[in-house]
Amino acid sequence: MRFRGQEWNGSGVQVALVDSGVERTDARLAASSLDGWRVSVNATGHAQLGSDFQDLHGHGTEVAAVVLRDAPGVQLTAIQVTDKQLKTSPEAIAAGIETAFRHGAQVINVSLAAVDQGRQQLLRDACTLAREHGAWVVATGHPLAQSAFPADCPEALSVIAHPDCPQGRIYYFEKEACAAGPFSPYVGRFLTHGYSHSDAPEYHGSGLATAALSARLACLIQALPDSPASTILEALVRQSLCPDPALGFE
Repeated sequence: MRFRGQEWNGSGVQVALVDSGVERTDARLAASSLDGWRVSVNATGHAQLGSDFQDLHGHGTEVAAVVLRDAPGVQLTAIQVTDKQLKTSPEAIAAGIETAFRHGAQVINVSLAAVDQGRQQLLRDACTLAREHGAWVVATGHPLAQSAFPADCPEALSVIAHPDCPQGRIYYFEKEACAAGPFSPYVGRFLTHGYSHSDAPEYHGSGLATAALSARLACLIQALPDSPASTILEALVRQSLCPDPALGFE
């Protein structure tokens, strides 16, 4: 990423992936720094940590590859919270977020979403704690602006995707420009590339767009190491374009 006349690759920034784990042997990750845990929630509601974060689904590995494509210098931490069908729970996601920031993550990528509004507060509490520890939660929003958590928590950055958005381009739905128009449901969200444009991509959409924004954020944290959160967010928004009403949604 180019910022203030220099190139930045996220070096020194820890990015946690709260997802299905990561496949260590994937060739796209060969040069990366990678560690992680498996997080599960037992019947009494307590989180349990394990050392095996092997990806049995593939989604987390794809998310990791997108992060490294755009920020190859980051240190990756895989936090496995799903089973091999990519099923999880709000409790597991919240525990994954907490595990991530307590182990030093500065960016916590959650390319997953819960829709149970009854568990919204649980996930908001996790995002609040993450911000208090200096970590950003970047989460997948619903493409039709329906409820999705933790993306809809005010403490998180919400990301959606569109197939016509070019790779490397980011849009931000600012209140001043979008509050009264057709994009009003998307105010406060980011939109970026999440599609391979192949005929039958295995993974696509907002989950991969979330990874792309996490990578951009990691580069900005590297470029602005001593800056407050407000400055980093302002830089991220200033790098973004204002959506054109001609850009529709599918």
